[in-house]
Amino acid sequence: RGTQVCVPVTVMNEIEWGVLETTRAAVKEQGGPTAFGMSCWAVVQAMKKQDKFRSAMAADGKSLKVFKRINLGVAVALPGDLMVTAVIRGADTMDQAAFFKAFVEQVVAARDGNDQADESTTITVSNIGKAGMRCGIPAIVAPAMATLAIGETYSHPVPKDDGFEFRRMVIATMSFDHRIANGVGAANFLNDVRQEIESFEYSGN
Repeated sequence: RGTQVCVPVTVMNEIEWGVLETTRAAVKEQGGPTAFGMSCWAVVQAMKKQDKFRSAMAADGKSLKVFKRINLGVAVALPGDLMVTAVIRGADTMDQAAFFKAFVEQVVAARDGNDQADESTTITVSNIGKAGMRCGIPAIVAPAMATLAIGETYSHPVPKDDGFEFRRMVIATMSFDHRIANGVGAANFLNDVRQEIESFEYSGN
């Protein structure tokens, strides 16, 4: 259905993951959020800045419906190669503590087979790294306007002085509806996601 009603285009970017890995290691024993959960928080912060990524194409196919609230979708795999979407509703109104609590609750509900997506779920984030995939081109599940896939972490050599240092990286790949956003807008959005991830700070609340 996604390929029938939208014009899919894909962009990708490398993102330094070291801050999230370090933060996850520090909070894991206290039951803190996963690095993927932190990346979803970063996506919400980026969505606040760009109306088109909170939008859906109206029924007439000519105008956009912009949603005031951010209802973030998270892809959840089920047995039998099935998938449903958990949704953190009103994610833009939450502090970190509320967001990470809702993240866990909605994912648990989705694992019971409860698909929560509706037309206000404009972006879904998928953790393909959990399946051992470094990158992949995600499908857009209409009426959403984009799907963002976060790949497996890897060590990447970066020149430093006369040698190299290794940094932990992921590849973020986003397929989006070209009827709603152009390539420059999508690139700017993905760069915002990268900046939010690389500068992430955990409040600890």
